[in-house]
Amino acid sequence: MSRRKASDPDTSFEDDDDDDVEDDQIDDEHTEPIIKIEILDRIPSPEDSGDLEEDEPSPPSSSSHQKVKYLKKVAKAAVNTTCEDRVRQYPKGTLHVDAVSGELVCTRCNVVMDHTRKGSIDKHLKAQMHLKNLRGKDEGSSKAASGKVRKPEREEGEVVESTPGKVSLYVSCETRVRQYPEGTLHVDPDSGDLMCSTCNVIMDHTRKGSIDKHLQAKSHVNHSAKPAAKRDNSVLRVNTFQKYHAKKRKVDQEAPPEDADQPSVERYPPKTTASNAISKSAIKVTPAERVAQYPSGMLHVEDDATLFCSICNVSLDHTRKGSIDKHLRTQLHTEKHERQERLREARERRQSAAVFDAFPRTTEARDGRNMALFRLVEAFTAAEIPLHKLDHPKLRDYLMENVSNLGALPSSARLRVGYLPKVRETLRREKEQKMAALDETIDSVRIDSLSYLIHGGEEQ
Repeated sequence: MSRRKASDPDTSFEDDDDDDVEDDQIDDEHTEPIIKIEILDRIPSPEDSGDLEEDEPSPPSSSSHQKVKYLKKVAKAAVNTTCEDRVRQYPKGTLHVDAVSGELVCTRCNVVMDHTRKGSIDKHLKAQMHLKNLRGKDEGSSKAASGKVRKPEREEGEVVESTPGKVSLYVSCETRVRQYPEGTLHVDPDSGDLMCSTCNVIMDHTRKGSIDKHLQAKSHVNHSAKPAAKRDNSVLRVNTFQKYHAKKRKVDQEAPPEDADQPSVERYPPKTTASNAISKSAIKVTPAERVAQYPSGMLHVEDDATLFCSICNVSLDHTRKGSIDKHLRTQLHTEKHERQERLREARERRQSAAVFDAFPRTTEARDGRNMALFRLVEAFTAAEIPLHKLDHPKLRDYLMENVSNLGALPSSARLRVGYLPKVRETLRREKEQKMAALDETIDSVRIDSLSYLIHGGEEQ
């Protein structure tokens, strides 16, 4: 054995390190291509990918059992699933496809189903309404078997006689039309809404109860009793469905994109009737139109924009008929109106007395003509219009056509001689009566003032 000297360093571990480095280099040289090979082995080649696509499961057509097993593998929410595929997943007679609309319909309940949602279909088949209809079907079949009731068997896809529930969101307008006798309902070709053929009213096709209530209403019965020629279908009478559903849908479609975040505000035209064509709150009503709705002399317009009460001389809002009616019923307006009526009647009595005193009483027509000529001369005199203006042909024709009880208008000379002195005498008498009343008022005020001074001085 060779002994190592103490002075010689031990370098055995260095040889071991060199061996390890060489082994690592060898491992690296071998493992790197091996890993690459493994990765490449995992990636399928184009030829293999074609084989994989061919190996995908395809619907077997050998037996009906395998076909049903394959159809049951369809997802519960499958967009690509057709109505026919969904019908084959359930027992025969449970579902059918509507021949007109192409929708999936429950054969017993006649309710439109969503064929892309198998869970909703299963939920409907377990619902109490569907089970109740099934129990009714079983009872009917048992009675038919016993000989009491005999019903013909219904083929697959046939529309049932029973109507759906009172709230059916998936019922189409065409389905609702077929549930009632022919000619009762129809679908509007322009808007697609369900309408009553007799009353021409838009109905809510999702609510069978409201349709039944309308068909039993007195207005529908009376309207249907009339002959078709006498029915007034020119005006479309709207109901709650058109206001809420149809209008809301149109407003949402016409709304601008920038106002999408804001809630849509629905505005509807005011209701109109035959007696009053203008609403109590109408923005488009002009002051002149509002004046024409009330008796003459009650309201008037100033500056073509402001409505005034002719009796109280108070401005009113011409767009609010309710506020105008409320003002006309107030105590202040009523008292002023009654006082003016009393003054007008008293003035007419004085004029009649003056005319009857000045002219002899003859026939009623003659007295009316004298009164009309007297008031005409009085109006011209108060307005300081010369009477010879009445000789103008245009003015004479206008007065004879529009002034009642006037008849043939005399000349200005005859009016000046026969009527003007009587008008002057009547005005003088009225002036004397007013002065006398004023003197009595002044005397009473003087007496009250004097008594106050006398008694007031004694108290002090």
